[in-house]
Formats: sequence, C-alpha cells, structure tokens
Amino acid sequence: MSLNNNVKKKKSAKKVDDESKQKLKALFTEERRIIDGFPFNINNYIYKNGKPAAYLECEHRRRPDDGDIECPAKTKMDLEGNIAALNQPHNHLKNETLKEERAFHNQLIKASSQSGEDLNKIFNLERRFELFMEQFHVFSRP
Repeated sequence: MSLNNNVKKKKSAKKVDDESKQKLKALFTEERRIIDGFPFNINNYIYKNGKPAAYLECEHRRRPDDGDIECPAKTKMDLEGNIAALNQPHNHLKNETLKEERAFHNQLIKASSQSGEDLNKIFNLERRFELFMEQFHVFSRP
C-alpha cells in the first residue's frame, strides 16, 4: 500500500516539475535585439537545488552619451508569479552582445548562489567587475 502511495507522489511531483518548466520555457521564448534607445528584457533562470525556482528580468536601455547599456529596473518572479524588485541598477558594456549578456548574467547568478552573496550585492558594478576579473584570472585593469 505504501509503495503505491510513493509512486503516486513521485508522479504528481514530476507533473509539477513539468508544469514549472513549461511556465519558465514560455517566459524565455521572446528575445529582443539590442537597438539603441530601445528597452529590451533579458530573462534568466534562478536555480535552487538544481531546479528552476524563479527568473530574473532586467530592463535595458542604451545610454546615448557613451553607448553603455544601463539596467535601471530589475524584477525577480517566482513560479507562483510573485514579483520582488531588485534595487541595485547596473550597467552593461556597449560591446556585449545579447548572448554574452545572458551568459554573464547566468555567471553572476551562479556566483551568487555559490558564494552565498545577495543578488543585490552581486549586481553592484564594482563587484561585477571583481567577479569578471576572478572568472578570467585577470588581476589588473588594462
């Protein structure tokens, strides 16, 4: 009897995981090109225990003066649809492509989860630069 219950629990847990993945997949299908002066969003999975738990969305704009991309607003949404604002604005270099941008965000999130640092702190530009230096074993600015 208990074996039968365990099988039912596993099936229902798998169904929830599949539904969660479908929800997240739907959120990640839209990808916008970087166009000067035009806002675009980049969404990132945030994993907990190896499973997608939330996604991070940044609204980006190119600054007209130096061409760097600024992130004035960030939100984090969990799978239940609860939204929490992340306070720290951050910038992206003008030569980062969308693919590089997404990869770098994922590196930051991974670094945050491994180091236990708060995401707000991770997105601080100076800390981001330090992580970049550590990642590529560069110890002095060019």
